[in-house]
Amino acid sequence: MRAMKCWKRLTAFLLSFVMVLGLVLTNGITSEAARKETAWTEDGEIEVTVPSVMYKTHVQSFGWEKSWKKDGQSSGTFGKAKRLEAIQIQVDGGYGIGIEYRTHVQSIGWQGWKHDGQLSGTSGQSKRLEAIQIRLTGNNADLYDVYYRVHAQTYGWMGWVKNGEPAGTAGQAKRLEAIQIIIVQKWESPVYMYNASGESLKGSESCGFVGTAKTNTSDANGVVTYRTHVQSYGNQNWVSDGSIAGTSGEAKRLEAIYIKLNASKLGYTGGIRYKTHVQSFGWEKEWKKDGQMSGTSGKAKRLEAIRIELTGTISSYYDVYYRVHAQSYGWMGWAKNGETAGTAGLGKRLEAIQICLVEKGSDAPNALPAASNAKAYQGTPEPVDNSIIYVYSWNTELGERLEYFKDKYPQYADKVKFENLGLSGTSDEYKKEIEAAYQKGGQKVPSIVAMDEDVSKYFMSSDMFVSMDSIGITKKDYSNAFQYTIDYATVNGKLKGLCWQATPGCFVYRTDIAQKVLGTSDPAKVQTYVKDWDAFMQTAEKMKQAGYKMVSGPKEIQNAALADRKSAWVNDGTVTIDPAVDKYLELAMQLIDNGYTNKNDPWTDGWVSDFTGDVFGYFGCPWFVYWTINDEESGSATAGKRNICAGPSAYSWGGTYLSVTDKCPNKELAALVLKTLCCDTDVMYKIQDETLDFVNNKAAVQKMIANGKGATPILGGANPLQTWYNVAVKVDGSKATQYDSVIDGYLYTVIDGCEGGHHESKDDMKSMLKAMIKEGYPNLTVK
Repeated sequence: MRAMKCWKRLTAFLLSFVMVLGLVLTNGITSEAARKETAWTEDGEIEVTVPSVMYKTHVQSFGWEKSWKKDGQSSGTFGKAKRLEAIQIQVDGGYGIGIEYRTHVQSIGWQGWKHDGQLSGTSGQSKRLEAIQIRLTGNNADLYDVYYRVHAQTYGWMGWVKNGEPAGTAGQAKRLEAIQIIIVQKWESPVYMYNASGESLKGSESCGFVGTAKTNTSDANGVVTYRTHVQSYGNQNWVSDGSIAGTSGEAKRLEAIYIKLNASKLGYTGGIRYKTHVQSFGWEKEWKKDGQMSGTSGKAKRLEAIRIELTGTISSYYDVYYRVHAQSYGWMGWAKNGETAGTAGLGKRLEAIQICLVEKGSDAPNALPAASNAKAYQGTPEPVDNSIIYVYSWNTELGERLEYFKDKYPQYADKVKFENLGLSGTSDEYKKEIEAAYQKGGQKVPSIVAMDEDVSKYFMSSDMFVSMDSIGITKKDYSNAFQYTIDYATVNGKLKGLCWQATPGCFVYRTDIAQKVLGTSDPAKVQTYVKDWDAFMQTAEKMKQAGYKMVSGPKEIQNAALADRKSAWVNDGTVTIDPAVDKYLELAMQLIDNGYTNKNDPWTDGWVSDFTGDVFGYFGCPWFVYWTINDEESGSATAGKRNICAGPSAYSWGGTYLSVTDKCPNKELAALVLKTLCCDTDVMYKIQDETLDFVNNKAAVQKMIANGKGATPILGGANPLQTWYNVAVKVDGSKATQYDSVIDGYLYTVIDGCEGGHHESKDDMKSMLKAMIKEGYPNLTVK
């Protein structure tokens, strides 16, 4: 295109030079106003004269400018909020050209054409100019182009236009504040020039005029034309080349869009294609093209984002720019060539759009009225490449949850592959398999890794996993998560993982035993009997006297008891035995010595048998209730005879975290997966409603409660959601370290010794614990 312009410029120059030279020789005309320009010929550069254009404006409060401006100088003001009210324009004589112009005036509209110094606009009526058209006349008019651009209210300096094209706005009540005009050789551009004051005229050559579809103030026969289907209004008028389709300030959603391209106006062939992100449906699967409807009609669904691309030859020479006016954001930044404009995952409607073509290598349209740094897209970073990502886990659960992502984003369904290793999620084998796959790399390198809570700190402390902010997931995105999950996944001040499920603890008790021994099975009243460890032990004695066990084994209370710690197991390489550990050892000895348990370890046959035996309660969590102690379908005598209360301490048990590796080939897609499963309230509500996962999203849980959902026959028809919510907001995840699961395991061994009668005191147990830690972690200091 640049080469084509150079040859056209050369031809125009030769014609111009011969004709103007003839005029000078014939009429003896010279002009002090004419300016010099460089022209290019086959023999190199030569200097030619080009006619000057002079102009002055009538400015609000100031009246007529005292002196004429010329050749690209600014006439008017900017930064003072003063309207232009009238203008006069004239050209240098002796070149066989004249000039005519007309203005679009407040409450009047387009006036008639004026010429050669006549006044266009008004004087003494306090009416703003809103737009202007300027064109050359005379025998030699086709040898030159007249370019002009305006400084308009809220838009600032708009794009350059030429030869009768409108500049400014219409239908928006925006004042013109300043103008620049210059005459150039045919096919030359002012953006590479300096004005008569030596100031650069660099700027965009697009969006020099912005009309609106609603006021029908845009030419519908431009290079790119488009119209929108708007809530309440239906299909609007066609607009083109940067004018506004849609509305603003009316809270009306765009529901569909049609776009057409007339590439022949620019001397090329080609077309245009586009797709939209639609409420409830997500991205359309197929591109629409050349005037087809993208979006919906009659379904009351908002457009939320759009992508537009040029096709064919024209795509090699021009860029398509577009920006949207979105709910809450207003005008956003410009996107181009298939980039996403708008929002996704935020529930925000598009309200208006501008589209224009810009020659490659030229400046983008002016950012105003958006901020200069405004983003074209808000939401999770959109995937921008076609790389496949592999998601690794130890069982099938995450694979099932990934279906929720694929349902929302079917266009990426084949880009997300699931690898089930079929191992224990807390085992060393799982760690080794993940690390081996990471080191091997290649196409199946782990991109997203599922981590059981017991090993998540081990993984997230590694440099192989990136922080969430580095892939575009912000604190605001994750703001509905329960704080303990944020604290738990934070390493050195950086959030390294997200989780879709929360696992708040609770005390799961038998209602028939509670009624018999305590005289009540009401959760609020039962809570008073286990509200703290003193009350818990007093109730254990009551249960013993009635012929029941308080819990199946002493290790049952470990998660809850250790939740009372005020310090982490390890701080700066030093192991701290918190007072809560002392308390736990004392409690375990009491449970054993007083016969309050059956001495069964969790997950043993005895422990499971006690579900329907003589045990009053278990320390559980949502997954424990739904999938472990659930005997509702078995028809056992205890079916439906359970309920929950908070218990002595706010704790959590388990959970699955998701992290992204630094070798992930498509981090944008990985981020979208995590944000959909772990941040999207609508998706997470659906997960909880359909799978019984207690999701890590406060808004989704509250919506479930408000909608009356959550009651379960496992608990005799009671609804546990509020209790779990109340516990989840109190859990402290800030004390977690990568050593926790191993040291907690050492405690299990210590309790084994107590049950076997090998420890006579708490101090004996502490000494054994310290010895085990020293042996297992010789690099740590144990006090």
